[in-house]
Amino acid sequence: MVTETERILQQKQPLLAEAEAAMRQEPVSMPEPEPEVEGWVACEACNQWRKVTVAYQERVEQEDIEFVCNMLPGLDCSMVSEFGVAE
Repeated sequence: MVTETERILQQKQPLLAEAEAAMRQEPVSMPEPEPEVEGWVACEACNQWRKVTVAYQERVEQEDIEFVCNMLPGLDCSMVSEFGVAE
């Protein structure tokens, strides 16, 4: 005769096996999200607009930083902006 507890365990056995198998698998790593690149700052030296992350734009604005093109890696005032010149 099968007790109620044994009957429940028999019913749950496939679910327990699936859970154990899932726990043995390698964890899935999620890629880091790309920072939003929709901010713009104007260079104090050449007045060209430069595309930056929103966080960078906010930092320049909040800390009242005088931004110049060479503050960004690989960039200087001689490089033409994709957005134009600040007025």
